[in-house]
Amino acid sequence: QVNDSLYRVTIKPERDAINNSPWYAFQIWSTQPDTIKLQLDYEHGQHRYIPKLSEDSRHWQRIDSTNYSADTTQGTATLTLNIERKPLWVSAQELLTQKNYTSWTDSLTKKPFVSR
Repeated sequence: QVNDSLYRVTIKPERDAINNSPWYAFQIWSTQPDTIKLQLDYEHGQHRYIPKLSEDSRHWQRIDSTNYSADTTQGTATLTLNIERKPLWVSAQELLTQKNYTSWTDSLTKKPFVSR
């Protein structure tokens, strides 16, 4: 926490020598409704993706442009987030989890032209 309303998250690549792409996904919430600024700071990389938000990890939308700014000189981004008890997902890209893939492959097996 930088101050009363600004928080900083440092995003590090798993192996920067192989791929320093700053991909991230996390949940954020508060015991009391609040509006905060969250700065994304990168180690061995810089900000690349417009953040996506979701309340359920299935339905995603880009953060509103009025709640997002990127500093290309510093390689950071600052988000303004309205947080509450219900966790909010923040991600570089929409999450595709094992559950998503299982659902997709199950739906394919119902097609008349697909066999197991």
